[in-house]
Amino acid sequence: MRDIFLKGWRPYAWIAVIIALVYSKAIWYGFTYLDDNILILGNMNFLRDISNSWDSFFLKVFPRSYLPYYRPLLTISLILDAQLSGASPVSYHASNIIFHFAATCLLFTFLGRMGYRRDISFLFSMIFAVHPVLSQGVAWIAGRNDTLLAVFILSSFIFFMDYIKDGAASRYMAHMVFFMLALFTKETALITAPMCLFYMHAISGERLFSRHEKALAAGWLVVIFLWSFMRSGAVEGSKSMNYYEMGSLIFAYLPAAVQFLGKVFFPFNLSVFPIIRDTAFIYGAVAIFFLVFSLAATKRRRDNYVIFGLLWMALFMAPSLIRANTRLVADFLEHRVYVPVIGCIIVLCETDAIRRLSERKTAMWASAAAVIALFASITFIHIDNFKDQFSFWRNAAKTASHSSFSHLALAVAYHDAGMEDAAMEEYRKCLALDPMDPSALYGIGNIYMRRGMLDDAEKQFKKAKAAYPAYDNAYMALGVVRYRKGDLRGAERMWNKAIATDPRNISAYRNLAIYYGERKDFTKAAICARQLQRLGAYVPEDFLKYIEMK
Repeated sequence: MRDIFLKGWRPYAWIAVIIALVYSKAIWYGFTYLDDNILILGNMNFLRDISNSWDSFFLKVFPRSYLPYYRPLLTISLILDAQLSGASPVSYHASNIIFHFAATCLLFTFLGRMGYRRDISFLFSMIFAVHPVLSQGVAWIAGRNDTLLAVFILSSFIFFMDYIKDGAASRYMAHMVFFMLALFTKETALITAPMCLFYMHAISGERLFSRHEKALAAGWLVVIFLWSFMRSGAVEGSKSMNYYEMGSLIFAYLPAAVQFLGKVFFPFNLSVFPIIRDTAFIYGAVAIFFLVFSLAATKRRRDNYVIFGLLWMALFMAPSLIRANTRLVADFLEHRVYVPVIGCIIVLCETDAIRRLSERKTAMWASAAAVIALFASITFIHIDNFKDQFSFWRNAAKTASHSSFSHLALAVAYHDAGMEDAAMEEYRKCLALDPMDPSALYGIGNIYMRRGMLDDAEKQFKKAKAAYPAYDNAYMALGVVRYRKGDLRGAERMWNKAIATDPRNISAYRNLAIYYGERKDFTKAAICARQLQRLGAYVPEDFLKYIEMK
């Protein structure tokens, strides 16, 4: 077995083979329309220009959102993919698989650096490669953020361990570079520094305030200062939380951590959009009991390694429990466990159950093969839920039936496809959970308007406006209703109100341009047409010539 699987480069080849077998079909998947449509399809003009890579460091990942998400390396990875396939999802999915391969290979190296035997490191890496709970980080394009985070954190930690062993300046610089890359991927990377400190003193045995510690602390401060400075400019004006609010959310959503742990050990109740209410707790309870029992029964337990693993798991999972949008029912997407699961692996490696199994070579390889085959089969089936918009949101509405957002997103998918009856059903399910959801009210109003039921449509748009006074689409739609009813002045007021609410409302500008053209008010029509062009919208040449000639 050692010659077949463990000699030289062979472990990396086997990791590549198993990942290709399980995930290769995902290359041909489409978009789910959860974030990937905003990040890619709605941002294609920016992504197509590779020179915008530098600008990514000065922008939020969702520029029009109030949320302070700063992810420049995620944006840069999408820019590189856009050079290969543009708006086609092929290169984005292929890159996700490559990132997962890189993270798995780095995990194998990392476990070896931690002192675990090559066969144990390999088998746990193979399990990691096909683990169903991690599949969202591979099959969902936007899930690559946590995969990239793992790549940079593991690289940073490997070079850190090498540095404290030999003190080489090259190892130090490599550690700092990868730590910086991790930070520019996701702020969760801040946890890397305290984990390094714990490892240095509790495992490596470095004395306090050693030369290595001082050098590392200085480097971390410089990197964190640079990241903080650039981030503060990019997210200026965004909604932010104080430490008390973040701590309160972590405490409130601790049940989700139990559910995450259950999915790590028993990945049988997966969802593309899980919420606490619709996720079973039994698997998490059994997982906690198993861990506690295994650790209690371990006689040769190395407490410092166990605590390191538990801290890794808990600290990297904690930020996943902070949900910025408190109006919606909180979701806990499974790709967020991608980095914390590494802590679970370390804890398991310290139990006598794994040690005893590793002493019986045939039993160890047979047991691992069974787990790998089971997990690979589950993953192979589960990733089809990420195949396209309909597959994704049907699974979300089924497995997170108490999430109004799941039903709303499925309704929008049906609506866009012209399946109005199915869309109406999902809109109503959304409103049953959240009676004042403005998007659902707006969607129903649009269906009524398409059917010529203008009075019913107007009632829905007014409800949407009352539910969310800053909802520009409600004003835009009310303008259309009033135009069709012959109230032209009322339509003009509503469209101007939509623009006042959102100066980038292209539909309102387009309607006003046509309206002013019909009224022979060519000056205002030209103003609206030029604004449409500034916003990147298409304006017919014959219309431009018509209003300019007048």
